[in-house]
Amino acid sequence: MSIHKLALILIALFNFPYSTFAGDLDWPKPKTENRPGCYWWWMGSAVDRENITWNLETMRDAGMGGASIVPIYGVHGYEDRFIQFLSPEWVDMMSFASEEADRLGMWVDMTTGTGWPFGGPMISEEEADATVIYENGQLSQKFSGRMVKRAAPGGEGMAVNPYSAKVMADYLKHFDEPLGKAGVTLPRAQYHDSFEFLGDWTPELPEEFLKRRGYDLLEHLPELFGEGDPEDVARIKSDYRETLSDLHLDYLKTWVEWSTKKGCTTRNQAHGSPSNLLDLYAASGIPETEIFGASVFKIPGVRLEPENVDGKNHPQPLINLMASAAAHVSGKRLVAAETCTWLRNHFKTALSQAKPEVD
Repeated sequence: MSIHKLALILIALFNFPYSTFAGDLDWPKPKTENRPGCYWWWMGSAVDRENITWNLETMRDAGMGGASIVPIYGVHGYEDRFIQFLSPEWVDMMSFASEEADRLGMWVDMTTGTGWPFGGPMISEEEADATVIYENGQLSQKFSGRMVKRAAPGGEGMAVNPYSAKVMADYLKHFDEPLGKAGVTLPRAQYHDSFEFLGDWTPELPEEFLKRRGYDLLEHLPELFGEGDPEDVARIKSDYRETLSDLHLDYLKTWVEWSTKKGCTTRNQAHGSPSNLLDLYAASGIPETEIFGASVFKIPGVRLEPENVDGKNHPQPLINLMASAAAHVSGKRLVAAETCTWLRNHFKTALSQAKPEVD
């Protein structure tokens, strides 16, 4: 090729319209679901329309895509502003927040309860999180002691039994009337926080065990509690755990089906459950993982506090991938992650610490 032809080719390349390449290199405009969201703590549910709008507009202007409403305990001295959970006034505030989020091109989710885990004043001791007792050859159960943590006004009470679809269905009936009234705008999603129950039993377990495993658990109570031939003990305990796993999945599906009928998707944190995590994550519309603790980054200038990097609560990437894996195999478009809530103690987290963790 002559030097003249080569020069002409180079000139042609350099004069190729820049916009052709620039269009390919432009970063796509992020959609709402691509933007970060945040927990929106409604302390005492002491909210009003003016400040709901201000909060959402401030979040939007900061680049947030949405917020997850979690009603929790209130601030001392402001009791006169507290709003009782599921009262007409509370539902009106939630509905208004959902409408404002729609107006601003954002999303709003809500916990199906207050604080965490699910529960409240509507839960009786028979319906509550329970532990099994085996004494003198007799089987009984008792309340585990798990109350709703950080409960908001009107949401205080015992936690639900997480192995009972019937208890879940009865619990959700208390939401039907207040959330089903004409003119109520519901949020994008219902939210179920991480498995923070203490119980290991539900009254219907023996019947369900017989149905699912094909033999009577009550005839093998010594083995269930570790007495007898090691192989029999291992088999009985394995079947018990599998049954418990099945029952928790049924409990979760009851909530998902109820939410879907309400026009809401669901976000569920499956971790901590004594169940098949992939099944539990996949059951919800938006599987959600959680980042525990702080990583140790050898980045100059990034402050490390000994209490946060002591090795007890380091993030576990393989656990985090369980949610996204479940989303992939079940065809879910969205995955969520509770991020940086465990990174440092309250009001001690710098953006220089948060960014490398998120990256």
